[in-house]
Amino acid sequence: MMRKHISPLLEWRSPGLSWHVPFLAALGVGIPVFLGVWAGQPRHAMLAATGAMVILYLPQ
Repeated sequence: MMRKHISPLLEWRSPGLSWHVPFLAALGVGIPVFLGVWAGQPRHAMLAATGAMVILYLPQ
């Protein structure tokens, strides 16, 4: 029974996104978080990084 639920988690599928989309999302999240923590404002950094996820929902 558990195998039925776990096997989809371990399967490799092509995401259908170009290589630059995950790269831009990582930069868009990482840079604000790094700068916010460096400035001592991690809450504001997390809020700013949330906006970077918009790129994942834009049409190709």
